[in-house]
Amino acid sequence: MLELALLASLQQHASPNPDNSYLFFVASEGFDQVALVRFGPTGARIEHRTPIVLPSIETTGPLAVVVAPGGQDYYVTTAHGFPTGELLKLRIGADSAFGGQPTDTLQAREPISAFPAALQVSPDGEYAWVTNSTPEEAREPSSISVVYLQQMVEVARIATCAGPRGGRLTADGTRHYSVCMLDDQLVEIDVNAMKIARRLALSTAGQQRCAPSAVTVAADGVRLFVACQRSNDVIEVDARTWSVTRRLAVGTGPGDLAATRDGRVLVVTNHGSQNVSLVDLPSGRELARLATLRAFPAGVVISPDDRYAFVSVAGSGTDPGTVEIIDLVAGTTVATVEVGRGAGGIAFWKMSARNAAK
Repeated sequence: MLELALLASLQQHASPNPDNSYLFFVASEGFDQVALVRFGPTGARIEHRTPIVLPSIETTGPLAVVVAPGGQDYYVTTAHGFPTGELLKLRIGADSAFGGQPTDTLQAREPISAFPAALQVSPDGEYAWVTNSTPEEAREPSSISVVYLQQMVEVARIATCAGPRGGRLTADGTRHYSVCMLDDQLVEIDVNAMKIARRLALSTAGQQRCAPSAVTVAADGVRLFVACQRSNDVIEVDARTWSVTRRLAVGTGPGDLAATRDGRVLVVTNHGSQNVSLVDLPSGRELARLATLRAFPAGVVISPDDRYAFVSVAGSGTDPGTVEIIDLVAGTTVATVEVGRGAGGIAFWKMSARNAAK
C-alpha cells in the first residue's frame, strides 16, 4: 500500500535525535509530581521534578497539565484537595542549568468539583475549562468548571452528562467539546454564552456502545475525532453538519488522541492493548501500531512542528510511568524516559535551539 511504502522509505532516513530541544511537562498521579522533560540532541532526560503538595492534603494526585499562553505558567488539576479536586497555578522555573533548576512554584489554587481530569486554557489565557469526570460506576451527571484565571475563581459550572471525559477548545476559543462515557454523547458548549449548544448521540439502537474517552479538534476546526473505548475505533464528526462521517479502526480501548496540525496523522493511545496507533487521516488507514514499554498508554501531545508525538504511559502496580517519544516522520519510537508512577497528563511547553546538556 502507498502509505506503508512511504512510511518504510521515511524510516530509512530518520535520525533518532533532533537538532533542537523539545520541552514538555508530564504529571504523575501516583507520584504527586510534575516532571519537565527535555528531548534533544543527546536524547531524553528529566530537567527537574516539581512535587505537587498542598497543606493538610496527604496525596494530591495530579491529573491534567496545560501550559498557559506566553509560557511562563502552567496549570494542574488534582484528584484530591479541599474539599475535592483543585486547579493549581504554577510558575515555571529556569530550564538552562541542567541538574540545578529550581522547582516550579505554586502561585494560586481554586477548589473545583470531583476528579477534574481534563483541562484546557482559552487562547487568550483568561479562562480554564475543566472537565469534572466521575467514576464509571457512578451514574450521576457531572460538569465542566470554568475558572477565571486572573483571580483564580470558578465563575461557572455547566452540567453536562454522566461520565464526562476529555475536553478541547477550538483554536479560536469559541467552542468547547467534551464527551460522555456513560451517556454516549459528544457535547458542544458555546464558550461566550457558557451554555450547551448541541449534543450528538455517538451510537444508536442496535449499534455497539462507543463509551467515549476523549475528543480532539482538527486544526481546520471542522473535524472532531472521538476515541471509543468500547467499539475500539475513532469516530470522525463534521462540526458543520453535526454528523458522523467516518469510523477509523485502531487498537483496543483507545484512551486519548491528537492530530497533527497539517492534518496528516492522528495519534491514538490504546489504553487496553499497550500500544499507540498512527492513523493516516487522508486515507483513514492505520499506518503503524507501536507497542509501549509498559502498560496503559494514557495522554498524548504533538510538537508544534508535527515531528514528534509525546505519549505518557501510566504503567501498572508499582511500575514507574514513562514517556515514549514517537518520530512521526519515521513512524517509530525513538526514546523512552521514566518519569513517575501513574504518568498521565502531558503538555508541550516550547522548542529550544539551545542544547543545555553540558
